[in-house]
Amino acid sequence: MSAARTVEHTHQKDKLDALRNAVLNSVGPDAPDADTQSIFMNMVDRFTPSHLRMLALWDDPPAWFASHSLPQPTSSGNRARTVEAALPEMQGRGQLIALIASELKTAQLLAADMTGMVSGQGMMQRLTTDFGRQLVRFISPPHVG
Repeated sequence: MSAARTVEHTHQKDKLDALRNAVLNSVGPDAPDADTQSIFMNMVDRFTPSHLRMLALWDDPPAWFASHSLPQPTSSGNRARTVEAALPEMQGRGQLIALIASELKTAQLLAADMTGMVSGQGMMQRLTTDFGRQLVRFISPPHVG
């Protein structure tokens, strides 16, 4: 029901895809419990497509860059550079990147900020919490087989 209510007032393709996947994954053998599913549906409703893309990026940065045929950042810097390289629509939008990352961290989905210098390896390190990883799996296409 929660997914149906959210679909009624969204037209954003990324969110609709996330909701479709959530519905399909809600009946799978590895589905989260009902409370967690409800929390995840509320998050999909509340967050923008940029939030969902950034969360998916930080769940597995190397896989994100490979699947989108993008070059990985190779030098040290702050993690906002990784976001700008992975999500071209975010280039030059450091404050928005910081805000979205802060909101994901407050929701206990990300474990780190975008500020501060990190090594080249740190630029590609997974930042999702276990809860964040669960949400990414819940809104990703179901695995067949």
